Amino acid sequence: MGHGAAHPSEIWKNFHWLLKENREMLAGDVFRTDTPWKAALAQRCWAGLKEQFPTAGTFSISSARDGALLEVVSNTGNWEIKKDGLLISFPEGSVAPRTVEGVTGGVTGVKGVNIPWTALKAYVLPGFDPAS
Repeated sequence: MGHGAAHPSEIWKNFHWLLKENREMLAGDVFRTDTPWKAALAQRCWAGLKEQFPTAGTFSISSARDGALLEVVSNTGNWEIKKDGLLISFPEGSVAPRTVEGVTGGVTGVKGVNIPWTALKAYVLPGFDPAS
C-alpha cells in the first residue's frame, strides 16, 4: 500500500551466500533431495503455528499439506539458519492475516517456528554444518 494507506507494508528476505561457491544457497545445499524434507518442515511448522494460535479458523491455510505452507517452508528466503535449529519465518499474509484478533495482549503477528536440527537429521545432507 502506498503513502497514506491505512496499513503499512513491509518486505524482508533472509539471504544466504555460500562464500566458497560464490552463489546464493539453495535448499539442496542443506537438505537431501531424495527425502520428504518439505513435508517434514511443513508438519513441524503446522504444529508450531497451532501452538501459537490454538483457536480454529485463525489461519488462511488448512493443514501441513497446504500449498501455501509448503511454499513458505521451501523458500530459503524465509529461513534463518541457527546453530540450534532452522527458524522458519512467515511473510506477512502467507499463513494468517497480518494481525490475529483474540490472542493475549489483543493483536499480534505470526511468529516464526524454530525446528531443532536433531529433528531434521534424517533430511539434512551429510556434512552440513549450521555453525559454519
